[in-house]
Amino acid sequence: MLNFVSAATERALDGRRPFRVFKDALFDYPPVRERWFRFHHERVLEEVRLWLETEGVDFEWTGCERPA
Repeated sequence: MLNFVSAATERALDGRRPFRVFKDALFDYPPVRERWFRFHHERVLEEVRLWLETEGVDFEWTGCERPA
């Protein structure tokens, strides 16, 4: 199944609106889709953390939004 998912997502990234088509391609693969959104969420939080540190902003993660 993973090879099929890989091929489907690779095709999605070649066309117009690649991120939207990529997400749509994952719709038929809920476990893979969940892993993607978890990965994306963690990367965004990490970028926010790095930016805040660069700007000298003191912060504290609260709740379940804290990256692993």
